[in-house]
Amino acid sequence: MRIGAEPFDGIFGPATALVLKRAQCDCGLQPTGVADNDTLLSLGIPVYAGIDVSHHQGAIDWTQVGRVVGFAFIKATEAVTHDDKLFQANRTGAVLGGVPAAPYHFARPDRGNTARAEFEHFQRIVGRLLPCELQTVGLDIEKWAWSKKTTVAQRIDWLDEWCDRAAQWTGERTTLYVGTAFLHFVLRGGKRLSKSALLWSKDYKYDPSTKAAAARGWFGDRNALGNWDEYTLWQVGQTRCPGIKGDVDLNYSAGGALVLDANGRMRLRG
Repeated sequence: MRIGAEPFDGIFGPATALVLKRAQCDCGLQPTGVADNDTLLSLGIPVYAGIDVSHHQGAIDWTQVGRVVGFAFIKATEAVTHDDKLFQANRTGAVLGGVPAAPYHFARPDRGNTARAEFEHFQRIVGRLLPCELQTVGLDIEKWAWSKKTTVAQRIDWLDEWCDRAAQWTGERTTLYVGTAFLHFVLRGGKRLSKSALLWSKDYKYDPSTKAAAARGWFGDRNALGNWDEYTLWQVGQTRCPGIKGDVDLNYSAGGALVLDANGRMRLRG
């Protein structure tokens, strides 16, 4: 899979395909019935491809990345002491390459750290968001061991506090990265988190035709969103990207989710 190589939607039912073809004709496009980039842009709900990176990707040529990517998330910190060694280089590179990027924190509450301590570490390293950056911050939660030591309410409290502190600092809702299985089993849908955070969903291999997917009926359907009405970002797998050696995580924004405000700042709608 390479960025920009595939359409964003699959096969529609006949009624939806017909409506889409009519809309394409009205916009002067070929009536293919496929919701590709040009179609979504004409309808005012563009979808953008983005990546998330850390030191694992090594040195990145952000000028090349900026030619094919609409946004990025860059790892800044983890737990209460770890700083990603390439954060500052990646942050500067993204600015110079014209990529609206946001910093993210890899949460380690499984180590007994408080939400306040982890957020303050992140805040200290990031400093402030620049006007040319994507106006949000990310929180990555994926350590299953945490569930063995805490209740659902305690887990929600921890994440809600981190997200709320970040929102007070940035003036924007936090973007919460969480896998579908983690959201379902460990967070039980997320409850009030849907009020304090935007959903950045990780769901790589949903295929309704497989027995495995059928056994895990919450994959790929409405329940995959937990208590959210919609996802804002969706991590769909890995890809190859110009300017990066090896694979990198591939994400798509929901239609119309990435917007440029009146002050020229890139924001996530939600």
